[in-house]
Amino acid sequence: MILLDTDVMIDLLRQYPPAVAWLDSLGEEEIILSGFVVMELIQGCRNKAEQEKVERELGTYGVAWPSPEACDEALSVFARYHLSHGLGNSMP
Repeated sequence: MILLDTDVMIDLLRQYPPAVAWLDSLGEEEIILSGFVVMELIQGCRNKAEQEKVERELGTYGVAWPSPEACDEALSVFARYHLSHGLGNSMP
């Protein structure tokens, strides 16, 4: 199972060749999206037609919502390692 983030999904929705090739290389691997990713992608739609297209394309992926416990654990790990490992830093 692979959980994809919004930036990867944007590349896939735009048919960016390296992203499409990467997805194709996964074969039968199950792809999951967080419900938050789906919400971000819908938020980026500029009109109803675009939203309907995105929703159709996303319909082929599983959607998972993290549990409160998983969110707490993610926050704990992030707080523990963000400085020492540069987590969340977009620029050095």
